[in-house]
Amino acid sequence: MMSLEKKSQNWVKQNIISMAQREQILAQENIAHKPFLLSSIVWLGILLGLLGITAFIEASWAVIPESVKLLVAGICLVGSLTLAFFAVQKQKTKLAEIALFVAFFMIGGGIGLVAQIFNLPMQGASGLFLWLILSFGIVAVSKRKWLAFLWIPLFFGGIIGYMKIELLLLFFEQSPLFATGLIGGVLLCFIYLSHFFTDKFAVSLYHWSIILYFPIVFLGDIAMREPVQGFFMSLGFLALLLLFAISARRSVLFNVTGFFIVVRILIFYFQMAYNPVHAGIVFLSAGAVVLLGAGGFVLWRKRKMFKQGSQRKKGILEKNR
Repeated sequence: MMSLEKKSQNWVKQNIISMAQREQILAQENIAHKPFLLSSIVWLGILLGLLGITAFIEASWAVIPESVKLLVAGICLVGSLTLAFFAVQKQKTKLAEIALFVAFFMIGGGIGLVAQIFNLPMQGASGLFLWLILSFGIVAVSKRKWLAFLWIPLFFGGIIGYMKIELLLLFFEQSPLFATGLIGGVLLCFIYLSHFFTDKFAVSLYHWSIILYFPIVFLGDIAMREPVQGFFMSLGFLALLLLFAISARRSVLFNVTGFFIVVRILIFYFQMAYNPVHAGIVFLSAGAVVLLGAGGFVLWRKRKMFKQGSQRKKGILEKNR
């Protein structure tokens, strides 16, 4: 993607805008970026501060009485929720977001603390599901995408936790094509459906589904017994994501997926280096299929444009009559 500076420079050369208008556009863009930069620095500072406090608490954790731990956790949770409530009432957006951010992590920490002190079975998947249920209201109230982006992994983590990572790996080992098709298909559905919406949950689901899609595809690839089978399977699933990127006009996703396709092709080349004749046949066949597909797409597009042009001419002639 071309930067705004280069775009505006081209607009000036094409006499679309004047130099003075270009300067105004760039100045406005800089003004718009300043709050974002400041906000990012503030959030980074809060995160570092919370990590520092956590480190001190962890260092003296063993000597702190359990009653004190529960009392402090309760005060922090109730205090952050109360602060968020009054901040929302007073329309103090940044303060409300900070309080909600703290409350979100206090819920997760509180669940872990109660489970540890009372030896309750709330660890792992059950703990994650309880955290996502109790924190849903906080995430829904938040106006920013950060908490929704953190909330989605609780959902995926809970599912994977119930499946058990060992069973998941065994599933891929026993039936790599079926496992990749099932999980990759579900993620692809999430990607396709969520891209129609702009709310924070849909955007977070879209990004996390893409993040998980690549490991799932390559996990299935590795589990395949033959390199050729793994190559074509991963290439097929990456091609599906590439087609979605083209249809949805997602240029970043297109570039990232294209990069992984090129990397997988290079890896396969080295995998097949022991048998250059076999590798040559496979690559020539794959290249021919790709070129034929590209040629077919170009012909289809030309026919479509020709058909649309004919319909326009026909409509103009009918109007003139």
